[in-house]
Amino acid sequence: MGGLRRVLVANRGEIAVRIVRACADAGIESVVAVSEADRASRAALVADRAVCIGPAPATDSYLDVPRVVAAALATGCDAVHPGYGFLAERPELARACAEHGLAFVGPPADVIARGGDKAAGSAAAEASAATGRRGRAAALAGRSRGGRRHTLLSASSSRQARCTAATAPRCRYGRR
Repeated sequence: MGGLRRVLVANRGEIAVRIVRACADAGIESVVAVSEADRASRAALVADRAVCIGPAPATDSYLDVPRVVAAALATGCDAVHPGYGFLAERPELARACAEHGLAFVGPPADVIARGGDKAAGSAAAEASAATGRRGRAAALAGRSRGGRRHTLLSASSSRQARCTAATAPRCRYGRR
């Protein structure tokens, strides 16, 4: 976030508080966008400034891209930080920030859009070899090396790995 002097935090609750603290640690002023119901929230109290962006329903405040961008511009922010959830998963905010000269703290809009499409996201990850190991396509194509494949307890239910001496403690089937 180098070069930024003021960031609009477009989220609420503990997420907003953590972002405000990170901004303070980096010497960046924080402005928290709040709904009418969140005016006295902890995030609003710990931020350098709070700006009301609408009524309590999230669809009329936190999820309203034009309101969020207008609040950032009205308060002289250099950037918008969406936190996670809410607008962080919608490319419209990233596009609107770019159109209005605001930095978006997160991936570009096209990456967010691809991330919402599991098939496109998996294809992009496979193409970039981001994982550094054989992915699901290799396993499905039968190109994976020998060994039984078991679901690890520490991984998500859709991920599998070869049960080895190193992974046996986490393998629900024990060492095989």
